[in-house]
Amino acid sequence: MSETANAKRNAIDDASEPIGASFKFGAKLKVSKSELMERVRAISDVEVTELKDKIALVRVESRDIDGLPYLFTIIYLGKDNIEVMYSVTPELSMRKRRLELLRYVANVLTLLKDAYEIDIASFMQILDVFLSEIQEFATSDYETLYRKYDLALSKLEDAKKRIERLEESNDKISRKLIELKDERDELKLRVSELEKYSDDALMLKIQEWLKEHGNEISISNFCKLYKVRESRVEQILNRMVREGYLEVRR
Repeated sequence: MSETANAKRNAIDDASEPIGASFKFGAKLKVSKSELMERVRAISDVEVTELKDKIALVRVESRDIDGLPYLFTIIYLGKDNIEVMYSVTPELSMRKRRLELLRYVANVLTLLKDAYEIDIASFMQILDVFLSEIQEFATSDYETLYRKYDLALSKLEDAKKRIERLEESNDKISRKLIELKDERDELKLRVSELEKYSDDALMLKIQEWLKEHGNEISISNFCKLYKVRESRVEQILNRMVREGYLEVRR
């Protein structure tokens, strides 16, 4: 297809208002006009109009706010040819519209197969143009679909990696929070001990314990009773030994 034809077709596809288009192919009527009228009346969703030298099949698919035909198809059944006129609205692609028309016209021709002898050569020329554009439309559509799929897949992979990094970061933060909580609890306990007993007060408590327990001390029991850490009690005991308040039994 030439660049000029491409530009023209794209201009039609991008039209801002409904536009009209048509195509015609040779077809020899084999029955009388009255008999043809009887046959076309059996076609659903169409308005049949008898003209001077042809019959018009009008199918209105949608109307505008004024009630005028907006999206429509008219098939003119003549003695020597069949002509199809149709509108293309802004929201439709010309190629997509032609795909729909091809199916519709094929169904009508099937119903009129005994009434007309179709000029295969002229019909195939139109069909070839339609199919080439439809193929391009479908290929382009799939390419766009695949591009969007690849892009979505890439975004999904990036999102998974970000989630993994966030989960790792969250685990590190959780571990750090646990460590900080332990440190906080330790500090709270130390502060609580400092507020509760000074070193001198704790030494007196240890001396009282020793008098009551035959000069022996169970550090764990002592700590449970006075709510102090074993490490602090051990520090006080070592101080008392250094300063001569206590002697270690061998």
